[in-house]
Formats: sequence, structure tokens, C-alpha cells
Amino acid sequence: MREKGEVVSFIDGKAWIKFERSAACARCGLCRIFSQVAETPLLEVESKEPLFPGDKVTVEIKGPGLLGASILVFLVPLIFFLFSILAGRLLARRLSLEGGLVDLVGLAVGVAGLILAFFLLRIYENRLAKKKSFEVKIVDIQRRE
Repeated sequence: MREKGEVVSFIDGKAWIKFERSAACARCGLCRIFSQVAETPLLEVESKEPLFPGDKVTVEIKGPGLLGASILVFLVPLIFFLFSILAGRLLARRLSLEGGLVDLVGLAVGVAGLILAFFLLRIYENRLAKKKSFEVKIVDIQRRE
């Protein structure tokens, strides 16, 4: 997959690149794994050539786990959330709670499960970054004028 972006910063051989969300970008979800900012897709890419803020670049992203990353970003939190809600509801019933309290406990445990899922994804993201399972490289540079 190739995406066009703009260099935001360049420090110690690493460029932070901002992307506009294309249709392919929206489906991928890779930037959600590797970026802190959900609204603006940012990706850190190593570059041997110095880059400057405002430079336009084309980045090629490939790897066997690209589809898997998308699934992780969307499916894992959903599964954790749903199973946590069910576990919370079961817990509430075992504690002999009734009515709206069962739903409230289910929701609270569901949110806790969702937070746990994002925490685990963050740990997994650090492992992926070390493994370099995604090959991300800059294939074209257009210098700002």
C-alpha cells in the first residue's frame, strides 16, 4: 500500500509523517496502532536522507501482518468489551444484584475490559516495533519550495 504524506518533523534519522485519510488508509488501521493521535494519522519512518517539515513524501507500507494489524485494532477491543460486559453481568447476578444494577456493573466491567484491551494492544505494538514486521519506507520525496 502506498500513501502520500507530509513530513511534520525529522529528528535523528526518523521522520514523523502526517497523512490524509484515504479509503485504503481508513480500512488499514496501522496508524492507530503506531500513532498516539487518532484524528491525524501519524507514522514514524526511518530515513537515511534528511527531511524537512513540509516535504511531501510517498510511503510504501507492506508486510504480512498488515491485515492482521487492522483486525487487531478493531476486533480485539470489541471482543474484550463484549466478553467483559457478559462477565460483569454474571458477576452482578452472583452477587444477587437486580435490575439496573446488573446492567451498570456489566457496563463498568465492559469499560474496564476495553481499557485492558487497549493497554494490551499498546504492549503488543511495542513488540511489533522491535520485530519490524511491517516494512515502512519512503519511496519518493518532493521537497517543499
